[in-house]
Amino acid sequence: MLKKHEKINKKRKFVTNFNDFYVIAPKNTFIERGAQIGKNTIIYPNCYIDKNSKIGENCKVLPGCFIESSETGSDVQVGPFAHLRAGTKLGNHVRLGNFCETKNAQIGEGTKIAHLTYVGDAVVGCNCNFGCGVVFANFDGVEKHQTCIGDNCFIGCNVNLIAPLNIGNNVFIGAGSTVTQDLVNNTFALSRTPLETKNNLGFNKITKK
Repeated sequence: MLKKHEKINKKRKFVTNFNDFYVIAPKNTFIERGAQIGKNTIIYPNCYIDKNSKIGENCKVLPGCFIESSETGSDVQVGPFAHLRAGTKLGNHVRLGNFCETKNAQIGEGTKIAHLTYVGDAVVGCNCNFGCGVVFANFDGVEKHQTCIGDNCFIGCNVNLIAPLNIGNNVFIGAGSTVTQDLVNNTFALSRTPLETKNNLGFNKITKK
């Protein structure tokens, strides 16, 4: 994993808590004293990791990530441009991709949340897959509520999960759905407004007067 980085990191090796990790651009990376970084983890440029965070072994923290009071397991990839807020716990082999935000969220081993997703006040099982633009709607204007998702679930693009919510194992939620009720194991869920079309009312009707 580290071979291709060894040349650029030869003079940039850091030791903390008796574990060796690598920082590609030390001048542009901020790691507070007290942060724990596992062996063979690579921290890419323009990242911030606070003193209360713990990163596991063999992880990649890609450019532009902000990590506060959070923990990851081993072989985790975070970012680029991800925000791990307080209370985030990522299991082993989790992928949290670009422009994702987590808060008070526990995410199980092998789950992939690739891009543009907010996971707040949630417990997510193992080996789940999230499409682009999923939102955990955790705040009703007065109180925060939790969403729990089981193992081996597929959450399609642009899905809204309205907490409080409990979703079982092996659940498939189609893209564009808004989920407002609990789903039991092995459910296929789809909530979508029917497409309405009107002929000859396209660009011909959208013209300047």
